[in-house]
Amino acid sequence: MKSTEKKVIAWATEKGIIFKGNEQAQFYKLHEEVNELAEAVFQKKDEAEILLEAGDVVVVLTNLLAIFDLSITDAFEAAYQKIKNRKGKTQNGTFIKD
Repeated sequence: MKSTEKKVIAWATEKGIIFKGNEQAQFYKLHEEVNELAEAVFQKKDEAEILLEAGDVVVVLTNLLAIFDLSITDAFEAAYQKIKNRKGKTQNGTFIKD
């Protein structure tokens, strides 16, 4: 586990965020943060704001995964393993798998 991930989990544990039964609240928080990221991307178009909001999404997702004793680093690796050999093409900016 990376040191920043450990720091985020320690912070969230100290604040009482990471506990079984808080999955729903963290999922709703994730949705809120994704909406803020969308606003930064599509309305503000400010790179610093996009970076900050993307970071908030990662923090909340890290907290959600930690409730299940899962790691964001492991989730990222699992997703890469799933996509690394995909074949397909990009249409209108979206990858369409075969």
